[in-house]
Amino acid sequence: MRSRVSLAVMLVRHWAAMLAGKSYWHAPQPPGRVFRPGKLEGYFNDMTHKTVWDGPVDDTYGIPVIKSNSGALITFPITAFQKAVGHWDCWLESGRRDTAHSEAFANIVRWALDNQDVNGGWTTWSLLYPDTTFPYSAMSQGEGLSVLTRAYTESPTENLKAAIERAESLILTDLESGGVCWRDSAGLVLEEKPFAEPGSILNGWVYSLFGLYDLAILFPSEERKANLASTVNALATRLERYDTGYWSSYDLLGNLASPFYHDVHVAQLEILDSVFGKQFPVFGAVKNRWRNWSHSRLHRTRATLAKGYQKLRRPPRQFMR
Repeated sequence: MRSRVSLAVMLVRHWAAMLAGKSYWHAPQPPGRVFRPGKLEGYFNDMTHKTVWDGPVDDTYGIPVIKSNSGALITFPITAFQKAVGHWDCWLESGRRDTAHSEAFANIVRWALDNQDVNGGWTTWSLLYPDTTFPYSAMSQGEGLSVLTRAYTESPTENLKAAIERAESLILTDLESGGVCWRDSAGLVLEEKPFAEPGSILNGWVYSLFGLYDLAILFPSEERKANLASTVNALATRLERYDTGYWSSYDLLGNLASPFYHDVHVAQLEILDSVFGKQFPVFGAVKNRWRNWSHSRLHRTRATLAKGYQKLRRPPRQFMR
């Protein structure tokens, strides 16, 4: 009972920091300021706030060391990769002159190369859930691809190319074979949490998708274009299922998006619409609807209360702090 109460207290504090705008994990992520459709330049959404970390870092790479609610200290791949693309964008905005940002980016690339396993993956969920049989995440793989492809544009080595190809192989490996995706008639579904009951988390799918997008720009081929088209089609086909009638869903398991993730969804759809909107107008239509809801005090209050109730009723097993 005490542990459940303690978890609830930590969760309330976590949410309070988020709502007060003081959470590293929940700073706004609008469309990337230096993103250019069809070009491997800026990242598709703005992660520059991720470059400012005032917590502990590891001694070798300077990457954030974070604490899960179990008290374990870990280096989490998603945190590392999002910090990397933030440094990349800051470096681009400096006219490629800010060496502090370029060095921080390069250190995370070194970490990625040193910690990619023989399957081409970065262990993710095993760090938080030691009992899981699903160690990888499509989100880690996709963001890793976004980092390594950008690194390759500056340093086109065979080592980097091989790491990119290994990461690509895993993100396209089915769940049944230990991977992070599955396929149906609509196309390729990329799972942030490829657990026994995959929920197709919306924001994680989009982050994963843009890894394949960046890859298809750097090393274009008919197969890579087809893989990208497959997952974009699958997402467009399912998108309305994330619509609750007043707010967006976090996943397809009945979990409502928090206000933070709803705003992330709107920003992600804005970029998807700019890149794929001519073929898939659903991205723009849903973006406009969800943006209107995010500006409505009534909708936002209703969603905040509903999400808070969900969180307290079913507290997450793990969250970052």
